[in-house]
Amino acid sequence: MLCTLFFLLILCSCNEENPSAESLLQAQKIVEDNPAGALRLLESVPNPERMDEDDYMQYTVVKVQARYRAYQDITNDTLIFEACKYFDDRKNFKQSALAHYYISRIFYKKEQSYKELENLLLAKYYAEQASYNLLAAKSLQNIFHLISVKKENKNQQLPFIQRLHRFFSVWLFQQVVTG
Repeated sequence: MLCTLFFLLILCSCNEENPSAESLLQAQKIVEDNPAGALRLLESVPNPERMDEDDYMQYTVVKVQARYRAYQDITNDTLIFEACKYFDDRKNFKQSALAHYYISRIFYKKEQSYKELENLLLAKYYAEQASYNLLAAKSLQNIFHLISVKKENKNQQLPFIQRLHRFFSVWLFQQVVTG
């Protein structure tokens, strides 16, 4: 009898919904259109660091995404670097793409063009792997914006432009050959 009661308790506890995971899922669904609402959902999660590791890393990415979309400063949100490595190591392309994209926005704010470009290229690559076309397009748009800004300061940024030109020449060739 005692074993049956214990088994039923375990079974019932497994079927309970995890409110933290549910808030995370809801925040991910609304972050693009309602970043303030997503932030409210995320901030309602008690002790997010106690979530399982995958959920906590997703929580980190979506929180930075929501803060950026709500025009808040993200330059000190360094946990996203850990989340990025976590998702890269696990080949979770969609989350890697998002993490790299928002890391690129951190480097944009810090005016670190090479690191911004590196992360934009990785965001585009991972977004394509995940068939996340909107993020791939946003990444590419930011790459072209970065090039155009650097062209305006041509005298100061000539080596940067030359490297970008070489990169895009190789990239375009690869697209034609494999395309």
